[in-house]
Amino acid sequence: MKFLVSTAAAAFLAAPTVSAVEIFEINLTPDQVVPFGDATSPVGSDALGSGTLTLDLDGPDGPTLAYDIDFTGISIDPADDSFVQGIHIHIGAPGTNGPHALNIFGLPRVDDADAVFTGTSLTGLWDDGDENDNGDGVRDPGDSIALTDALDDLRSGNLYLAIHTAEFPLPNTGELRGQIVPIPEPATLGLLAVGSLGLIRRRR
Repeated sequence: MKFLVSTAAAAFLAAPTVSAVEIFEINLTPDQVVPFGDATSPVGSDALGSGTLTLDLDGPDGPTLAYDIDFTGISIDPADDSFVQGIHIHIGAPGTNGPHALNIFGLPRVDDADAVFTGTSLTGLWDDGDENDNGDGVRDPGDSIALTDALDDLRSGNLYLAIHTAEFPLPNTGELRGQIVPIPEPATLGLLAVGSLGLIRRRR
């Protein structure tokens, strides 16, 4: 008994399946915020946000994570440009708070030189060069880390973005929060595999 594998199936089986680019998404809502202690969550806020993050592993200077996020309804006082007190990527699973991974805007400092926050949008590029221990040589909970050191947490959904405003500062831990979660690769290749294997013909 012999089996003939179709050309399409053979090509699929031989093709590499590892991509150098990975896509993530984020949806920010007030109800994802986890207050400390007896602090209240941002009840009554109409703020929302969503966006896409693209991880490129083949950059000449190492991996990069580009983020592009849009917002609506953030509590902003036009006369006070410090009303948004801080925007950070944190390490933490859903329902838990954790240390900073990247300081994007405001306090304690801006570590992503590519970050641009307009009040309605946020863009930037996280890379290993954004690591900052504030010059003291000690890793503190408010310091930024290298993207390389955050890849495992990124891929497992253990990073989140938090936006802290004057209306909802610490210990409220912000007005908006959202987990950064991976978008599964399209099932196209899997469907191709099934279809191609279905073309295998058995010769008696």
